[in-house]
Amino acid sequence: MKFYLYLSIILILLISTSFCDIWTNCGPNEKFKITSVSIVPDPPVKGKLITISGSGVLGENLTSGQVSILVKFGLITLINEKKDICTLPGSPYKCPIKEGEYSHTVNFTIPEAAPNGKYTGHVSVTDQDSSEIACIDVSISL
Repeated sequence: MKFYLYLSIILILLISTSFCDIWTNCGPNEKFKITSVSIVPDPPVKGKLITISGSGVLGENLTSGQVSILVKFGLITLINEKKDICTLPGSPYKCPIKEGEYSHTVNFTIPEAAPNGKYTGHVSVTDQDSSEIACIDVSISL
C-alpha cells in the first residue's frame, strides 16, 4: 500500500508540463519526458476517488537510482524519505529498467479528514550515476 502512496505522489508531481498552475519542473535536465497525464477529478477532492494516469519516455536505462520525496502541510513535514528505485515494494518495474515508453494508472482517495490548507511536495529521481532524471515541485490547497 505504501508503494502506491509513493507512486501516486510521484505521478502527481511528474505532471508539471500538463498542469503548470499546480506543478512545476524544478530540474534543468529532465531525462524522463512526460507524454500524457490525466487526473480525475481535477482538482482532487477530499473523500473522493482520484484516478491519475500518466505516460512518458525514459531516455536512458536505469540499473539503480533513488526517489527522494518531501511532502509538507504548511511547515509540518509529512513525508521525508529516500527510496531505492529498484526495490520499491509492489512496483511493477524492476531494475534494470530499460529506456522506452512507460505508462501507469493509480487510484487513491485523499482522506476526508485531511486538514484544509496548503500542501507542498518535492520529488527528485536520480539514476545509477546520481544524475537527476526528473525533479518536480507541487503546491496544492485543499
